[in-house]
Amino acid sequence: MLFVKTQSLQRCSTCRIVNILTCAAAFLCICIVCPEASEIRVSDFLATSENDYVLDPQNEKMDFLYSSSSNTPFFDRIELRTQTDQFEFSRQKYSLRFYTNGWNVTGNAKKLYNATLQSTRTKRDLLFHQALKRRYVLLIDFLHTRNMLALQRKLKKVYGDRVTVLKSRKNKLDFDVNNLLMAEDSHMEAQIKVMDMENSIRRIEDKIRQYVPVEGAVEFDTDNLTDIDFIRETIWQTGFSTVENNIYLKQSSSRLELAKNRYELEKSENRKYVRYLEVSYNNNKRHDATEAYSVGLAISLPFINSGRIEINRMKLQFLTAKSRYEVLKRMLAENFKMISSNLENLVRQYGVLMGKNREGIAESALKTYMRVEGIDPMVLLKIKEKLLKRDILLGKIRYEIYTKYIELLDVTGKLSERPLKNYISVGMEEVKT
Repeated sequence: MLFVKTQSLQRCSTCRIVNILTCAAAFLCICIVCPEASEIRVSDFLATSENDYVLDPQNEKMDFLYSSSSNTPFFDRIELRTQTDQFEFSRQKYSLRFYTNGWNVTGNAKKLYNATLQSTRTKRDLLFHQALKRRYVLLIDFLHTRNMLALQRKLKKVYGDRVTVLKSRKNKLDFDVNNLLMAEDSHMEAQIKVMDMENSIRRIEDKIRQYVPVEGAVEFDTDNLTDIDFIRETIWQTGFSTVENNIYLKQSSSRLELAKNRYELEKSENRKYVRYLEVSYNNNKRHDATEAYSVGLAISLPFINSGRIEINRMKLQFLTAKSRYEVLKRMLAENFKMISSNLENLVRQYGVLMGKNREGIAESALKTYMRVEGIDPMVLLKIKEKLLKRDILLGKIRYEIYTKYIELLDVTGKLSERPLKNYISVGMEEVKT
Protein backbone atom coordinates (compact mmCIF):
# COMPACT_ATOMS: atom_id res chain seq x y z
CA MET A 1 0.00 0.00 0.00
CA LEU A 2 2.81 2.32 0.85
CA PHE A 3 4.50 1.40 -2.43
CA VAL A 4 1.39 2.28 -4.37
CA LYS A 5 1.12 5.67 -2.68
CA THR A 6 4.78 6.35 -3.35
CA GLN A 7 4.33 5.56 -7.01
CA SER A 8 1.29 7.83 -7.13
CA LEU A 9 3.21 10.64 -5.52
CA GLN A 10 6.04 10.15 -7.97
CA ARG A 11 3.65 10.23 -10.89
CA CYS A 12 1.98 13.38 -9.53
CA SER A 13 5.35 15.08 -9.08
CA THR A 14 6.35 14.08 -12.58
CA CYS A 15 3.07 15.44 -13.96
CA ARG A 16 3.54 18.73 -12.14
CA ILE A 17 7.05 19.08 -13.53
CA VAL A 18 5.81 18.30 -17.04
CA ASN A 19 2.98 20.81 -16.66
CA ILE A 20 5.35 23.48 -15.43
CA LEU A 21 7.74 22.85 -18.32
CA THR A 22 4.85 22.87 -20.79
CA CYS A 23 3.51 26.18 -19.47
CA ALA A 24 7.00 27.69 -19.51
CA ALA A 25 7.53 26.56 -23.10
CA ALA A 26 4.14 27.92 -24.14
CA PHE A 27 4.88 31.26 -22.46
CA LEU A 28 8.26 31.42 -24.18
CA CYS A 29 6.64 30.73 -27.55
CA ILE A 30 4.10 33.46 -26.95
CA CYS A 31 6.87 35.94 -26.08
CA ILE A 32 8.77 34.99 -29.24
CA VAL A 33 5.79 34.98 -31.61
CA CYS A 34 3.95 38.01 -30.22
CA PRO A 35 6.28 41.04 -29.96
CA GLU A 36 5.75 43.29 -27.00
CA ALA A 37 3.84 46.47 -27.77
CA SER A 38 5.88 49.66 -27.69
CA GLU A 39 4.19 52.27 -25.51
CA ILE A 40 4.44 55.82 -26.86
CA ARG A 41 3.71 59.00 -24.96
CA VAL A 42 1.12 61.06 -26.81
CA SER A 43 3.03 64.32 -26.31
CA ASP A 44 6.22 62.74 -27.65
CA PHE A 45 4.35 61.56 -30.72
CA LEU A 46 2.94 65.05 -31.34
CA ALA A 47 6.42 66.56 -30.86
CA THR A 48 7.70 64.66 -33.91
CA SER A 49 5.86 67.22 -36.06
CA GLU A 50 8.85 69.54 -35.66
CA ASN A 51 11.01 67.07 -37.61
CA ASP A 52 8.53 66.21 -40.34
CA TYR A 53 10.15 65.75 -43.74
CA VAL A 54 7.82 68.29 -45.39
CA LEU A 55 9.55 71.06 -43.42
CA ASP A 56 13.01 70.42 -44.87
CA PRO A 57 12.56 72.31 -48.19
CA GLN A 58 11.01 75.27 -46.40
CA ASN A 59 13.83 75.35 -43.84
CA GLU A 60 16.30 75.40 -46.72
CA LYS A 61 14.52 78.37 -48.29
CA MET A 62 14.58 80.24 -44.99
CA ASP A 63 18.30 79.59 -44.53
CA PHE A 64 18.95 80.95 -48.01
CA LEU A 65 16.91 84.10 -47.41
CA TYR A 66 18.59 84.75 -44.07
CA SER A 67 22.02 84.46 -45.70
CA SER A 68 21.10 86.74 -48.63
CA SER A 69 21.03 90.53 -48.58
CA SER A 70 18.04 92.82 -48.91
CA ASN A 71 20.13 95.82 -50.03
CA THR A 72 19.40 97.12 -53.53
CA PRO A 73 22.03 99.55 -54.91
CA PHE A 74 21.02 102.88 -56.39
CA PHE A 75 22.53 101.91 -59.74
CA ASP A 76 21.07 98.97 -61.63
CA ARG A 77 24.36 98.32 -63.44
CA ILE A 78 27.52 100.09 -64.58
CA GLU A 79 29.08 99.68 -68.04
CA LEU A 80 32.53 100.52 -69.33
CA ARG A 81 32.23 101.31 -73.02
CA THR A 82 34.94 101.92 -75.61
CA GLN A 83 34.83 103.08 -79.22
CA THR A 84 37.60 103.20 -81.87
CA ASP A 85 37.53 105.80 -84.65
CA GLN A 86 38.80 104.33 -87.96
CA PHE A 87 40.61 101.53 -86.08
CA GLU A 88 43.21 103.95 -84.75
CA PHE A 89 43.95 103.42 -81.06
CA SER A 90 45.07 107.00 -80.69
CA ARG A 91 41.53 108.04 -81.57
CA GLN A 92 39.93 105.87 -78.85
CA LYS A 93 36.90 107.03 -76.89
CA TYR A 94 36.06 105.67 -73.41
CA SER A 95 32.73 105.96 -71.58
CA LEU A 96 31.50 104.98 -68.15
CA ARG A 97 27.70 104.61 -68.12
CA PHE A 98 25.67 104.39 -64.90
CA TYR A 99 22.17 102.89 -65.27
CA THR A 100 19.95 104.07 -62.43
CA ASN A 101 17.11 102.24 -60.72
CA GLY A 102 13.63 103.61 -60.60
CA TRP A 103 12.34 106.04 -58.03
CA ASN A 104 12.21 104.41 -54.54
CA VAL A 105 13.23 100.98 -55.90
CA THR A 106 15.67 100.48 -53.01
CA GLY A 107 12.99 100.98 -50.34
CA ASN A 108 10.38 98.86 -52.10
CA ALA A 109 12.90 96.08 -52.82
CA LYS A 110 13.68 95.88 -49.11
CA LYS A 111 9.97 95.67 -48.31
CA LEU A 112 9.61 92.88 -50.88
CA TYR A 113 12.51 91.00 -49.29
CA ASN A 114 10.92 91.24 -45.84
CA ALA A 115 7.55 90.17 -47.25
CA THR A 116 9.17 87.19 -48.98
CA LEU A 117 10.90 86.18 -45.77
CA GLN A 118 7.66 86.49 -43.79
CA SER A 119 5.73 84.52 -46.39
CA THR A 120 8.33 81.75 -46.32
CA ARG A 121 8.27 81.66 -42.53
CA THR A 122 4.46 81.55 -42.49
CA LYS A 123 4.47 78.77 -45.07
CA ARG A 124 6.79 76.81 -42.79
CA ASP A 125 4.42 77.38 -39.86
CA LEU A 126 1.51 76.19 -42.01
CA LEU A 127 3.34 72.98 -42.96
CA PHE A 128 4.13 72.38 -39.29
CA HIS A 129 0.50 73.00 -38.37
CA GLN A 130 -0.67 70.48 -40.97
CA ALA A 131 1.90 67.92 -39.81
CA LEU A 132 0.69 68.34 -36.23
CA LYS A 133 -2.94 67.95 -37.29
CA ARG A 134 -2.11 64.76 -39.19
CA ARG A 135 -0.68 63.26 -36.00
CA TYR A 136 -3.74 64.24 -33.95
CA VAL A 137 -6.04 62.68 -36.54
CA LEU A 138 -3.87 59.57 -36.80
CA LEU A 139 -3.83 59.12 -33.03
CA ILE A 140 -7.61 59.53 -32.72
CA ASP A 141 -8.19 57.12 -35.62
CA PHE A 142 -5.93 54.54 -33.98
CA LEU A 143 -7.60 54.71 -30.55
CA HIS A 144 -11.10 54.67 -32.06
CA THR A 145 -10.42 51.76 -34.42
CA ARG A 146 -8.80 49.73 -31.64
CA ASN A 147 -11.80 50.32 -29.38
CA MET A 148 -14.27 49.45 -32.15
CA LEU A 149 -12.29 46.30 -32.96
CA ALA A 150 -12.52 45.07 -29.36
CA LEU A 151 -16.28 45.71 -29.26
CA GLN A 152 -16.83 44.15 -32.68
CA ARG A 153 -14.99 41.00 -31.61
CA LYS A 154 -17.29 40.70 -28.60
CA LEU A 155 -20.31 41.22 -30.83
CA LYS A 156 -19.04 38.56 -33.22
CA LYS A 157 -18.80 36.13 -30.31
CA VAL A 158 -22.38 36.94 -29.28
CA TYR A 159 -23.58 36.22 -32.82
CA GLY A 160 -21.54 33.02 -32.87
CA ASP A 161 -23.09 31.88 -29.59
CA ARG A 162 -26.53 32.68 -31.01
CA VAL A 163 -25.85 30.47 -34.03
CA THR A 164 -24.69 27.66 -31.72
CA VAL A 165 -27.83 27.92 -29.58
CA LEU A 166 -30.14 27.94 -32.61
CA LYS A 167 -28.39 24.94 -34.16
CA SER A 168 -28.90 23.02 -30.92
CA ARG A 169 -32.68 23.57 -31.30
CA LYS A 170 -33.01 22.20 -34.83
CA ASN A 171 -35.04 19.22 -33.70
CA LYS A 172 -37.60 21.22 -31.70
CA LEU A 173 -41.06 21.86 -33.08
CA ASP A 174 -40.93 25.64 -32.66
CA PHE A 175 -37.60 25.91 -34.54
CA ASP A 176 -37.59 28.63 -37.22
CA VAL A 177 -34.89 28.23 -39.84
CA ASN A 178 -35.15 31.94 -40.76
CA ASN A 179 -33.84 32.86 -37.32
CA LEU A 180 -30.81 30.64 -37.88
CA LEU A 181 -30.17 32.11 -41.32
CA MET A 182 -30.37 35.68 -39.99
CA ALA A 183 -28.07 34.79 -37.09
CA GLU A 184 -25.53 33.28 -39.50
CA ASP A 185 -25.71 36.41 -41.69
CA SER A 186 -25.13 38.62 -38.65
CA HIS A 187 -22.19 36.45 -37.62
CA MET A 188 -20.69 36.62 -41.09
CA GLU A 189 -21.09 40.42 -41.26
CA ALA A 190 -19.42 40.73 -37.84
CA GLN A 191 -16.50 38.57 -39.03
CA ILE A 192 -16.03 40.76 -42.11
CA LYS A 193 -16.12 43.92 -39.99
CA VAL A 194 -13.51 42.47 -37.65
CA MET A 195 -11.22 41.66 -40.57
CA ASP A 196 -11.69 45.16 -42.04
CA MET A 197 -10.87 46.76 -38.70
CA GLU A 198 -7.81 44.56 -38.23
CA ASN A 199 -6.60 45.68 -41.65
CA SER A 200 -7.31 49.32 -40.74
CA ILE A 201 -5.31 48.96 -37.53
CA ARG A 202 -2.34 47.60 -39.48
CA ARG A 203 -2.50 50.51 -41.95
CA ILE A 204 -2.67 53.08 -39.15
CA GLU A 205 0.22 51.43 -37.31
CA ASP A 206 2.32 51.56 -40.49
CA LYS A 207 1.66 55.30 -40.74
CA ILE A 208 2.55 55.80 -37.08
CA ARG A 209 5.84 53.97 -37.61
CA GLN A 210 6.74 56.53 -40.28
CA TYR A 211 6.91 59.13 -37.50
CA VAL A 212 8.04 56.99 -34.56
CA PRO A 213 10.39 54.03 -35.12
CA VAL A 214 8.84 51.34 -32.92
CA GLU A 215 9.12 47.58 -33.00
CA GLY A 216 6.13 45.32 -32.65
CA ALA A 217 2.58 46.43 -32.02
CA VAL A 218 1.94 50.12 -31.41
CA GLU A 219 0.60 51.17 -28.03
CA PHE A 220 0.01 54.68 -26.65
CA ASP A 221 0.14 55.82 -23.06
CA THR A 222 -3.47 56.94 -22.64
CA ASP A 223 -3.51 57.30 -18.84
CA ASN A 224 -3.60 61.10 -19.21
CA LEU A 225 -6.06 61.13 -22.11
CA THR A 226 -8.87 63.63 -21.70
CA ASP A 227 -12.53 62.68 -21.57
CA ILE A 228 -15.58 64.28 -23.16
CA ASP A 229 -16.47 66.29 -20.06
CA PHE A 230 -13.04 67.91 -20.09
CA ILE A 231 -13.41 68.76 -23.78
CA ARG A 232 -16.77 70.41 -23.10
CA GLU A 233 -15.36 72.43 -20.20
CA THR A 234 -12.29 73.41 -22.26
CA ILE A 235 -14.46 74.75 -25.07
CA TRP A 236 -16.59 76.80 -22.70
CA GLN A 237 -13.70 78.14 -20.62
CA THR A 238 -11.32 78.90 -23.49
CA GLY A 239 -13.99 80.56 -25.57
CA PHE A 240 -12.93 79.65 -29.10
CA SER A 241 -14.71 82.56 -30.72
CA THR A 242 -12.28 83.95 -33.30
CA VAL A 243 -10.37 82.80 -36.36
CA GLU A 244 -7.98 85.77 -36.56
CA ASN A 245 -5.01 83.63 -35.45
CA ASN A 246 -5.77 80.90 -37.95
CA ILE A 247 -2.59 79.84 -39.75
CA TYR A 248 -4.41 79.56 -43.07
CA LEU A 249 -5.52 83.19 -42.75
CA LYS A 250 -1.98 84.25 -41.82
CA GLN A 251 -0.64 82.49 -44.91
CA SER A 252 -3.20 84.22 -47.11
CA SER A 253 -2.34 87.56 -45.52
CA SER A 254 1.38 87.03 -46.16
CA ARG A 255 0.65 86.22 -49.80
CA LEU A 256 -1.42 89.38 -50.05
CA GLU A 257 1.43 91.44 -48.62
CA LEU A 258 3.86 89.75 -51.02
CA ALA A 259 1.68 90.52 -54.05
CA LYS A 260 1.28 94.11 -52.87
CA ASN A 261 5.04 94.66 -52.56
CA ARG A 262 5.69 93.08 -55.95
CA TYR A 263 3.20 95.51 -57.45
CA GLU A 264 4.79 98.48 -55.69
CA LEU A 265 8.28 97.40 -56.80
CA GLU A 266 7.15 97.03 -60.40
CA LYS A 267 5.73 100.56 -60.33
CA SER A 268 9.01 101.85 -58.89
CA GLU A 269 11.08 100.11 -61.55
CA ASN A 270 9.03 101.78 -64.25
CA ARG A 271 9.60 105.24 -62.75
CA LYS A 272 13.07 105.51 -64.28
CA TYR A 273 12.98 109.15 -65.27
CA VAL A 274 16.79 109.20 -65.57
CA ARG A 275 17.73 106.16 -67.65
CA TYR A 276 21.47 106.54 -67.31
CA LEU A 277 24.30 108.94 -66.59
CA GLU A 278 27.43 108.75 -68.75
CA VAL A 279 30.95 110.16 -68.35
CA SER A 280 33.14 110.01 -71.50
CA TYR A 281 36.78 110.60 -72.34
CA ASN A 282 37.95 111.13 -75.94
CA ASN A 283 41.62 110.18 -76.35
CA ASN A 284 41.76 112.04 -79.68
CA LYS A 285 41.21 115.30 -77.82
CA ARG A 286 43.44 114.55 -74.88
CA HIS A 287 45.45 117.75 -75.39
CA ASP A 288 42.40 119.82 -74.46
CA ALA A 289 40.83 118.63 -71.24
CA THR A 290 37.69 120.71 -71.72
CA GLU A 291 36.99 118.89 -74.98
CA ALA A 292 38.33 115.46 -73.96
CA TYR A 293 35.80 114.97 -71.13
CA SER A 294 32.04 115.05 -71.55
CA VAL A 295 28.95 114.12 -69.56
CA GLY A 296 25.77 112.56 -70.98
CA LEU A 297 22.30 112.13 -69.53
CA ALA A 298 19.35 110.06 -70.79
CA ILE A 299 15.84 111.04 -69.63
CA SER A 300 12.71 108.93 -70.26
CA LEU A 301 9.64 110.72 -71.54
CA PRO A 302 6.82 110.13 -69.03
CA PHE A 303 4.01 109.71 -71.58
CA ILE A 304 5.62 106.61 -73.09
CA ASN A 305 5.69 103.63 -70.70
CA SER A 306 6.47 100.22 -72.16
CA GLY A 307 6.11 98.53 -68.75
CA ARG A 308 2.41 99.29 -68.31
CA ILE A 309 1.39 95.72 -69.23
CA GLU A 310 3.59 94.23 -66.51
CA ILE A 311 2.31 96.77 -63.98
CA ASN A 312 -1.27 95.82 -64.82
CA ARG A 313 -0.44 92.13 -64.43
CA MET A 314 1.03 92.75 -60.99
CA LYS A 315 -2.01 94.81 -60.03
CA LEU A 316 -4.34 91.97 -61.02
CA GLN A 317 -2.30 89.52 -58.95
CA PHE A 318 -2.55 91.86 -55.97
CA LEU A 319 -6.32 92.22 -56.35
CA THR A 320 -6.69 88.45 -56.71
CA ALA A 321 -4.74 87.84 -53.50
CA LYS A 322 -6.86 90.45 -51.72
CA SER A 323 -10.07 88.79 -52.90
CA ARG A 324 -8.86 85.35 -51.80
CA TYR A 325 -8.00 86.69 -48.37
CA GLU A 326 -11.48 88.12 -47.87
CA VAL A 327 -13.18 84.97 -49.15
CA LEU A 328 -11.03 82.76 -46.90
CA LYS A 329 -11.78 84.95 -43.89
CA ARG A 330 -15.55 84.62 -44.42
CA MET A 331 -15.25 80.89 -45.11
CA LEU A 332 -13.29 80.27 -41.92
CA ALA A 333 -15.84 82.21 -39.88
CA GLU A 334 -18.64 80.10 -41.37
CA ASN A 335 -16.73 76.87 -40.75
CA PHE A 336 -16.17 77.92 -37.16
CA LYS A 337 -19.89 78.38 -36.58
CA MET A 338 -20.76 75.08 -38.26
CA ILE A 339 -18.12 73.07 -36.38
CA SER A 340 -19.10 74.66 -33.06
CA SER A 341 -22.76 73.83 -33.66
CA ASN A 342 -22.00 70.24 -34.65
CA LEU A 343 -19.71 69.77 -31.68
CA GLU A 344 -22.28 71.13 -29.26
CA ASN A 345 -24.93 68.80 -30.71
CA LEU A 346 -22.61 65.77 -30.46
CA VAL A 347 -21.80 66.55 -26.83
CA ARG A 348 -25.53 66.70 -26.05
CA GLN A 349 -26.11 63.35 -27.78
CA TYR A 350 -23.24 61.83 -25.83
CA GLY A 351 -24.71 63.19 -22.58
CA VAL A 352 -28.09 61.63 -23.33
CA LEU A 353 -26.56 58.23 -24.08
CA MET A 354 -24.36 58.38 -20.99
CA GLY A 355 -27.44 59.25 -18.95
CA LYS A 356 -29.15 56.13 -20.24
CA ASN A 357 -25.98 54.23 -19.55
CA ARG A 358 -25.93 55.39 -15.92
CA GLU A 359 -29.48 54.13 -15.45
CA GLY A 360 -28.10 50.67 -16.18
CA ILE A 361 -31.43 49.09 -17.09
CA ALA A 362 -29.91 46.60 -19.50
CA GLU A 363 -27.02 45.79 -17.16
CA SER A 364 -29.42 45.22 -14.27
CA ALA A 365 -31.57 42.99 -16.41
CA LEU A 366 -28.53 41.00 -17.52
CA LYS A 367 -27.35 40.49 -13.92
CA THR A 368 -30.86 39.49 -12.85
CA TYR A 369 -31.36 36.99 -15.65
CA MET A 370 -27.92 35.47 -15.12
CA ARG A 371 -28.90 34.58 -11.53
CA VAL A 372 -32.08 32.87 -12.68
CA GLU A 373 -31.72 29.15 -13.33
CA GLY A 374 -33.08 27.81 -16.60
CA ILE A 375 -33.23 31.22 -18.28
CA ASP A 376 -33.37 31.14 -22.08
CA PRO A 377 -29.81 31.84 -23.34
CA MET A 378 -31.29 33.73 -26.31
CA VAL A 379 -32.56 36.36 -23.87
CA LEU A 380 -29.09 36.81 -22.38
CA LEU A 381 -27.53 37.02 -25.81
CA LYS A 382 -30.09 39.65 -26.87
CA ILE A 383 -29.23 41.80 -23.84
CA LYS A 384 -25.49 41.43 -24.50
CA GLU A 385 -26.04 42.45 -28.13
CA LYS A 386 -27.99 45.52 -27.03
CA LEU A 387 -25.27 46.56 -24.58
CA LEU A 388 -22.51 46.11 -27.17
CA LYS A 389 -24.39 48.06 -29.83
CA ARG A 390 -24.92 50.88 -27.35
CA ASP A 391 -21.18 50.89 -26.56
CA ILE A 392 -20.41 50.95 -30.29
CA LEU A 393 -22.73 53.92 -30.76
CA LEU A 394 -21.08 55.70 -27.83
CA GLY A 395 -17.67 55.01 -29.33
CA LYS A 396 -18.71 56.44 -32.69
CA ILE A 397 -20.08 59.62 -31.11
CA ARG A 398 -16.97 59.93 -28.95
CA TYR A 399 -14.84 59.64 -32.09
CA GLU A 400 -16.86 62.35 -33.86
CA ILE A 401 -16.50 64.63 -30.84
CA TYR A 402 -12.72 64.23 -30.81
CA THR A 403 -12.60 64.78 -34.58
CA LYS A 404 -14.71 67.94 -34.44
CA TYR A 405 -12.68 69.14 -31.47
CA ILE A 406 -9.47 68.91 -33.51
CA GLU A 407 -11.20 70.67 -36.42
CA LEU A 408 -12.22 73.47 -34.04
CA LEU A 409 -8.65 73.80 -32.79
CA ASP A 410 -7.54 73.83 -36.42
CA VAL A 411 -9.90 76.54 -37.61
CA THR A 412 -9.21 78.80 -34.62
CA GLY A 413 -5.44 78.40 -34.88
CA LYS A 414 -5.13 76.99 -31.35
CA LEU A 415 -3.73 73.68 -32.55
CA SER A 416 -0.20 74.96 -33.28
CA GLU A 417 -0.25 77.99 -31.00
CA ARG A 418 2.98 78.51 -29.05
CA PRO A 419 3.78 77.17 -26.55
CA LEU A 420 2.54 73.89 -27.97
CA LYS A 421 -0.02 72.01 -25.89
CA ASN A 422 -1.38 68.51 -25.94
CA TYR A 423 -5.06 69.39 -26.27
CA ILE A 424 -6.26 65.83 -25.74
CA SER A 425 -4.52 65.44 -22.38
CA VAL A 426 -5.93 66.33 -18.98
CA GLY A 427 -4.54 69.73 -18.08
CA MET A 428 -3.29 70.22 -21.66
CA GLU A 429 0.33 69.46 -20.87
CA GLU A 430 3.04 71.27 -22.82
CA VAL A 431 4.55 69.56 -25.85
CA LYS A 432 8.32 69.96 -25.84
CA THR A 433 9.86 69.95 -29.32
